[in-house]
Amino acid sequence: MRADAGSTSSPAARLPELRNRQPLPDGVRLHLAIPPNLVWFRGHFPSRPVLPGVAQIAWAVFYAREHFDFGHDPVSIGRVKFLETVPLDKALLLDLHREENRVSWQFLADAALLSRGRLNF
Repeated sequence: MRADAGSTSSPAARLPELRNRQPLPDGVRLHLAIPPNLVWFRGHFPSRPVLPGVAQIAWAVFYAREHFDFGHDPVSIGRVKFLETVPLDKALLLDLHREENRVSWQFLADAALLSRGRLNF
């Protein structure tokens, strides 16, 4: 599931803005900003834009592949929970933790857990 798959638009139109990368003992913390003009928001929903869960998973896959140098998409995705809607006006953190061929991910804003899951490569 590539963040840029299935579209003729550029990948940048689908990805958040990467502001900072912070190493963690078993992974990385990414500081992200979400531009309101991303393709994910088209029609989802005009009066109150919400970042779809599929976009969050696509971003976790994209950055896990990039950071951990996996040469393929995950073979399975599990333990996915969407706990809160993703705010567009706040800084967003994406934590990726690797254990062998598994990558656990979580999105946070203002220390609140927004979503989490596991990618099995």
